[in-house]
Amino acid sequence: MPSRQRNNARDDILRVFAEMVARNGYAETSIGDVAAALGLSKGTVVYHFNSKLELLEEVHLAYIRRGLAQAHHVLASLPTPSSQLAGSSTRC
Repeated sequence: MPSRQRNNARDDILRVFAEMVARNGYAETSIGDVAAALGLSKGTVVYHFNSKLELLEEVHLAYIRRGLAQAHHVLASLPTPSSQLAGSSTRC
């Protein structure tokens, strides 16, 4: 499988897993459910993620990365260290 297809499959698996957990809860979501929703085999999901816990960890990491990227964007837009510390563009 080419690298781009692998990345798309990983992204699709993570997206569907996150949607299912949000809707049904972690305990009620299985790797088989995710595979079925995507028309994949359970083995394909396990190829990308060794366990349901690994899927959950990846979802959490993606959430944290997005938050950090937003924080870095805000910090970069503030002109001085004191405004960065205060979190606003108002002069301190």
